[in-house]
Amino acid sequence: MKEKRTYLPEWSVAKEKGVIDQQIATEKQSIAFLDFRTDPQANPLKTTSGKIENYSEALAKLAQTWTLPEGDRIPAIPA
Repeated sequence: MKEKRTYLPEWSVAKEKGVIDQQIATEKQSIAFLDFRTDPQANPLKTTSGKIENYSEALAKLAQTWTLPEGDRIPAIPA
């Protein structure tokens, strides 16, 4: 494993400290929707609009048409 992941400490150190396999994320890995944010036209999201949506018309329609148990709800915005 050490050959594949050179950033890991020696086994004697990892065993002693309980180190888990981690590495520093690259910018591409650490920024959500980086491709979309860089070029939204070329990298649309899998939403109705192809953009980040805070309101879901589909969920709003479900909330109006479904019969839910008392206390349950389907919010059209993040809750």
